[in-house]
Amino acid sequence: AGLTVLNSFGNNAGKVMAIKQGTYVERIANDINSIPNGSSFANSATIRAYPGHVVTLRPSSGVDAVLGMGDGASQYVIFQDLVLDGINGMHEIVSLRGPTHHIRLLGCDIKNTQGPDNAGVTSYPGTGTSGSNEIINCLIHDHGTSSVGPNGPGPHGLYISTNGNLIEGCDIYNNWQHGMQVFETPTPSNCIVRNNRIHHNGRGLALYDVGLVVYGAGHLCYNNIIYDERDEGLYIESAAGSKFYHNSLFSTGSGITFVS
Repeated sequence: AGLTVLNSFGNNAGKVMAIKQGTYVERIANDINSIPNGSSFANSATIRAYPGHVVTLRPSSGVDAVLGMGDGASQYVIFQDLVLDGINGMHEIVSLRGPTHHIRLLGCDIKNTQGPDNAGVTSYPGTGTSGSNEIINCLIHDHGTSSVGPNGPGPHGLYISTNGNLIEGCDIYNNWQHGMQVFETPTPSNCIVRNNRIHHNGRGLALYDVGLVVYGAGHLCYNNIIYDERDEGLYIESAAGSKFYHNSLFSTGSGITFVS
């Protein structure tokens, strides 16, 4: 079921709903919850943990995502300081799909995707032009328990397939295959990946493990620290006009691979 406390939110763009401490066997989804839209982040609706409280969303099995923003058109909504836990069988934790756009995750703990596919955070075009989302200062970890086949693919921390996203200040670790993959056909463009720590991924020991995989044009990737990745720290392909600088890599197998 959707998080019932949101039923009282109404059409309150620009307002804050602060949830008190507890573990809720519920999820947030814009096809079942009434979530108001903003017109910019300056007047967005904010759904957050009450300051100093630990708020965990841990649905029972049988639902697609803990935070599902895709079946309805949502925009300019902030989710802050929530623990989003998929230990009971979720195949993805955060699903951002078209026509949803401009969703901000701030200071959330996103963990425990189960199964062989998807990822902790996914952003797919779907039936619209989803993108311009922001994932800031989040923990993204322990995603995946198996692979689709013996050679993969396996779940990643993030799988970003849309344009214009910001991933900043996150700690991305202990995921089944890659830490983060920016990839799809057609390739995404104009994402910013900065100031993240990406490390200790590739728990599926038979799989190719890269900290950060980037395809597509116009990306900016800088000031990231990538370490303790078995095969490669950074894989870059078909990235015309993208810029990579001031990234620190160590204990990463072959380091950086570039394919034009």
